[in-house]
Amino acid sequence: GRIIGFRTGDHGWLDDRGCLYVSGRRDRQVKVNGFPVQLNDVESTILDHPGIDAAAVKGFPAEHGDNTLVAYIVPNDQAPSRSDLRLFLTGKMPHYMLPGTFAELTSLPLLESGKVDYPGLEKPDADEPELNQPGPSGPVRETYVAPRDSVERAIAVIWERTLKISPIGVKDHFFEFGGDSLGATQTVLEI
Repeated sequence: GRIIGFRTGDHGWLDDRGCLYVSGRRDRQVKVNGFPVQLNDVESTILDHPGIDAAAVKGFPAEHGDNTLVAYIVPNDQAPSRSDLRLFLTGKMPHYMLPGTFAELTSLPLLESGKVDYPGLEKPDADEPELNQPGPSGPVRETYVAPRDSVERAIAVIWERTLKISPIGVKDHFFEFGGDSLGATQTVLEI
């Protein structure tokens, strides 16, 4: 038989038995909520904000096999709050491209060549309050509105468990708080 090859942007190898192993991508593309996301595109959009001097975005495997995005930002004297930055990005990209977490750094780790050391960027600790909590340093929230009755409280508890963020208000947006399509499906089933 004839072997047909396709240029997909993936790195990989064939073993002695002919099994194909995929080890990564050349172009820094990851899947988020089933959509391919070019990390360079997310970085350049973050850099459009005048309060950001440098940015790097990295995808980390999520519990369900997809990826979550973490943005490492180096702000300047016009630094936006994380909620302002999320609001800025919401108008420029689809929700699945929005990083779930923003980690503020004084500088990005660099290789000897001057390029960003992406393997050196570690996933931020999810328990770190300024990264995990809503408000000025967390997900976008204009005003917090507490659940007003038992149904809203029950739904908020389910959201908090799914998103691993507390407290959740009745005006909060599931996807802006790091939710994804699988989490939304699980949440709907639980509700």
